[in-house]
Amino acid sequence: MKRVKFKNKKEVDAYFAGKWIECLLCGKKLKAVGGKHLKTHGVTCSEYQKMFGLPATRGLVCEETAERQRMALEVRRLKGDRRLMLTDENRKKAWSAQHKKPPPYHYVQMKRYAKKGRSMIDVKVQERLRRIDWEGLLSILSEKECAFYALDGMEGVPTYWELTQYLDKNPDYGERYKKIIKSSFLKEKYRAEIIEHHKNGYGKRKIAKIIPVSPSHIQRVIQEEALKENRS
Repeated sequence: MKRVKFKNKKEVDAYFAGKWIECLLCGKKLKAVGGKHLKTHGVTCSEYQKMFGLPATRGLVCEETAERQRMALEVRRLKGDRRLMLTDENRKKAWSAQHKKPPPYHYVQMKRYAKKGRSMIDVKVQERLRRIDWEGLLSILSEKECAFYALDGMEGVPTYWELTQYLDKNPDYGERYKKIIKSSFLKEKYRAEIIEHHKNGYGKRKIAKIIPVSPSHIQRVIQEEALKENRS
């Protein structure tokens, strides 16, 4: 007779499988370890589930009985039994009912799956970044003397997300990238055009489509000009 808590889903499935389910308090094999039997031990169903780490969302019946109950409910549903319909009264009962927590082993398994998922994503991201010609990107930026924003949609150019991922993991490359961007002095180079378009009523995104400067650069130029006007 097993009196320790279940550690994983496989053990729980094995416990419920078959034509009988064993009471872990007395060792009897029954079709259902439910209210009547547990009353003899002075234990409720929820207490029994917590005691042995069983999921609160699963009935204390063997798999064969559970399947028979499911079939019976399906037959009732197909016949249009109104007691199974989700009425306003039943919905209020469901909302006010106490939420059942997953068994303890559930959190351990979910942490393991999440860790595995994160590692798989990291591998895919690294493969994706390796396929990009990063040196070619620097040469394009230095030749065109434009912001990265202006290269959007160009063949062979990475997305902004890929660029930020690569810059975070390669600080040396990031320094070279910043030097090229700063050396072009984009704000100063296009300052007069940005101010002119802004006075004509163009927004920063519309200006960015005309001039190879990012909307954030354009916003800074507009703010700087507004401060100068206020001071004067």
